[in-house]
Amino acid sequence: MKAHAGNRQAILLLDAHVCHFSKGTLAACRDYDIWPVIIPARMTSLLQPLDTHVFARFKMFLRTRLHQLMLTGANEDLTSEQVIDALMHAIKSVLQRNSWESAFTKNGVGLAFEVRAHLL
Repeated sequence: MKAHAGNRQAILLLDAHVCHFSKGTLAACRDYDIWPVIIPARMTSLLQPLDTHVFARFKMFLRTRLHQLMLTGANEDLTSEQVIDALMHAIKSVLQRNSWESAFTKNGVGLAFEVRAHLL
């Protein structure tokens, strides 16, 4: 990550599942100079950027793509290849083609601190 992040500190946002507190997980964070930040239980839907900004858009794109395939194809089940292709398109179109900096900023994790009003 240092090759891409330069002198920025790596921070890993984790939910409060017990596995994230394991000695192995915390030791790996220490070994790779990553600061773990635990999001409190029942708060991920409000504070985790993937939950608040990414997953809904990703799922909508994927669902639409799969429905298009089902409507244009023969009346058969989708093949594994079609599903994988739809996943790849969703990854490229949603995850890779968008800047997610504002998702972190609006959840209180970023250079600027502008938390969404309903969170306060």
